[in-house]
This record gives sequence, C-alpha cells and structure tokens, in this order.
Amino acid sequence: MNMLGGAWLKFARFKSNQFILAVLASSCCSMVSANSDTGTNEPSDRGAFAAAAKGGLRAPAMARIAQQGSVRVAMKSLHNATANSAGVIGVAPFLVKSHGDQCSVCNAGSAAKIYDGKVCGFDVEVAYLLAEKLDTNLIIDLSQHKYDHVVDLISWGDADLAVSTLSSTLRRAQYVAFSDPYLELSQTLLVNRLAMEKLDLTQAAIVAGMPRIKSNKKSVPALTIAVEGGSSYAEFADDLFKGHNIRRYDDLLVAMDALIKGDEVFAIYADNMQIIQLLNDNKKAGLFLKMVNLQRPDNISIATNYNDSSLLNWVNLFLREIKMDGELTALKQKCGLSGGLYE
Repeated sequence: MNMLGGAWLKFARFKSNQFILAVLASSCCSMVSANSDTGTNEPSDRGAFAAAAKGGLRAPAMARIAQQGSVRVAMKSLHNATANSAGVIGVAPFLVKSHGDQCSVCNAGSAAKIYDGKVCGFDVEVAYLLAEKLDTNLIIDLSQHKYDHVVDLISWGDADLAVSTLSSTLRRAQYVAFSDPYLELSQTLLVNRLAMEKLDLTQAAIVAGMPRIKSNKKSVPALTIAVEGGSSYAEFADDLFKGHNIRRYDDLLVAMDALIKGDEVFAIYADNMQIIQLLNDNKKAGLFLKMVNLQRPDNISIATNYNDSSLLNWVNLFLREIKMDGELTALKQKCGLSGGLYE
C-alpha cells in the first residue's frame, strides 16, 4: 500500500471513531435529559421507585390489589359450627359469629372489629390491620367450610390471602406459600382418664410418642384418635399416630361426646386453644378428661398464592413491623392470647 493510501485509511478510521463517540455522547445526553426533572444526572431507570410511589409501577400482586380497591382475605366458614353452652358459634377467640354489633371475644381495651355484622375474632382483627397497612378495603371470603379448602381457594387464585389460623404444613406448602409465623399454638391431646388407667399409660409415655407407647412391656392396641376433618391435625395425626385409628369429625363437639363415653374415642387431637374451648364448654368433662401438651409447636401463618412472591414479601415485612411496634402483642392481649404459648 502506498503512503497516500495509508494516510486515507487512517483518516477514515479517525472519522469513524469520531462518529461512534458522537453517538455515545448523544445517548448519554438523552438519558440525562430524560431524568432532568429530578435535577440529577442519574440514569432514567433509577426513577422506577419514584414512579411507583406516584401509583405507577408496582409488583404484580400489589398492582392487582390496588386495582381491585380491596384485599380479599379467606377464612374458614362458620356454616357448620355448633353453638357452645354460652351460645358462641365458632372457634374462640379466632373467629366467631357476631350478633350485629356485639362480639363475644376481642373486646379487651377497645371494641372488637366486626366484619359485615357477621364475624369477629383474632383473625378478623389481623385482617383489618393488614388492610389498613395496605391502605385498601377489606373483603372477607367465608365460602369454604374446611381449612384445607381455604388453602385451595388461595391456590386457585380466588383470594389474595388466607388469615384463618392456618397451620403451615409440608403438604399445604406444596400448593401455597406461607408467611413467617405470627402465632404459635401447641399440639395437644384431650385424653379419657379412665382409658389411660386401663391401659396403664402415663402422661410422659403419651408425650414420648403414641406409636412407641408401651404398657406393662406390651404394645398398646390401636387406639382411636379424633381430629377435625380437613384441618392440619388430620395431616399431623397420620404422621404422629401411625398404627392407630384416626377418626375425622366435622365438629369436635360431637367428638367430645364420644370421648366422654370412653369406649369409642381415646383422645381428641387439636391445638391447645380448641382443647381449652372444649373443656370450657363442658365444665364437668374435666373430671373425666385430661389435657396433655405434646410439646410440639403449631405455627400459624398467613397463606398467599405461590406466584405472589411480592405479596408474600410484603406480608412478612408487615408482620415484622407489627411485632416490633407492639401492635401484634396488643391484638393478642385484646383477644386473650397473650403469654408465652402464643408469642
């Protein structure tokens, strides 16, 4: 190549580089210009959060709730619930039927939150606080008659959240996502005292594990354990009481009658609050029955659809916040759930 040709090539390369630099400079200027209203030289994508704060870009689940103008919270229906001796229908203090503006639970310190003149309780109090923090309206869905069906409703995407004293279990976690626990109950047996004596069983032996119970160095025959059908305890029982008969009841008050007789049911398996409610409803039953704490926690969580990761993250932050500022403790005290068992 001659000298003239070499010089021309260098000139062409120089002009080409100048063009590339000009394009880059123009692009940078455009980015700064697009964000000029903030008075900064930050790239335009840094403005995404600012847009969200003005009601613009939001995570999908949060945008859906904002568009709905409400958060839809699922709870187990009281449709088949039986009134106890005090006339209370439901599972106190978590969810009970109200009588207009009257509520039998969660009145300590301030009036109970009552939804649509129908239901009240700890679950309702938590749901109202959650909706308040979301700055939206609350809709409570009471269409499902079993706890497992409440989980199904969330799995199908027919409700945003479930606040229904739901135990977080391995099986349920295959269908929904669970928040951090906000309440800890205790797995408990209510046992027929006479049946214990006949089998020569001690409370320590029962706590140690029903499948391994020994009586006079002989294996205990298969016993009948009553649980609420469609609850987490039906699932727990299949694992904990292998080799024994698990009988499912729609209403534990019916199981209570069978337990007192002693020849049909050996024990009722439920959380400590349900057991206490059963005993309070039948004062004389305490003479025949014994409450055995199995020293196994029952972690209660809020359920979200497995696709709603942003909502799950928000719920966990919500729970963390109301724990730190004492709001959750105040709700527990209001509903009679304060103390070590419920922290």
